[in-house]
Amino acid sequence: YGKETWATENGYTMNPNPWTSSTPLGAAKLYIRQVLAHVQAGSPRIYFYALFDNGNEKGGANFGIVDENGSPRPAYKALKAFIELLEGGTSSSSDSLGYTLKADGSVRQLLISKGNGTFILAVWQPVAVHSGENHNSNVNNSPVQATLTIPGGADIRQFLPSTHGT
Repeated sequence: YGKETWATENGYTMNPNPWTSSTPLGAAKLYIRQVLAHVQAGSPRIYFYALFDNGNEKGGANFGIVDENGSPRPAYKALKAFIELLEGGTSSSSDSLGYTLKADGSVRQLLISKGNGTFILAVWQPVAVHSGENHNSNVNNSPVQATLTIPGGADIRQFLPSTHGT
């Protein structure tokens, strides 16, 4: 309809009781995926449900990326590092870099142009990040074999929410 779509109330509870909960490390990975998915869909604004936990209020849902004591969770650290990485970037068509990506399995990708001649190519697997009865165990997914070809070469660096979120 030609209207902007804002992505609101994104987040994951880290309470070990609800069936929709996540581990803190799993939430760090999922928050980054949410940002990428919303940018890919063209959402100009992305909002998260809670910055701070509400403690035991309302059953202690623990949606905050900062806990009730003011300590940043892995999701906060991963988002902070990712936002710093993306600063000044806009989503771009995949032909503006002229790259090809061949990967085994299901892989998603998003190319972001920084406006200064540099690009960020985000590549991720849409796979589980936690398991267990209450999603209280992290899943270490197997790596996917991938080949990235960039004409003329490039300086390549890796960003992993699991390490930037710790």
